[in-house]
Amino acid sequence: MVRTNGGKPHTAEYLYRTGGTLVYINREYPSGLSEQDYRRLLLNKEISATLFQARRLNMDVYVKGRITHADHKTVLLNGWHRVIPNTEPSVSANGRLIAMGFID
Repeated sequence: MVRTNGGKPHTAEYLYRTGGTLVYINREYPSGLSEQDYRRLLLNKEISATLFQARRLNMDVYVKGRITHADHKTVLLNGWHRVIPNTEPSVSANGRLIAMGFID
């Protein structure tokens, strides 16, 4: 399943991810902290590392096969295709701009 920041997900029959940057996320830092910022936070605050999850940000994502989505007919992709996130800005309910990118 491929989803970026709140929209309806596309579902791919086959999906491959590679690369990306290691980030640490939790409720307070949903966009992720770099490893350096994460380590600094752990040293400067009494906060548990178990409250964070290690994830990858902005990986290269490739799909093939049946691609389904609620808003259009199923598409059949023969061969691997790179997924490029929509660059149209999104705004949250409180009016803040939502950062675009894959976090998995």
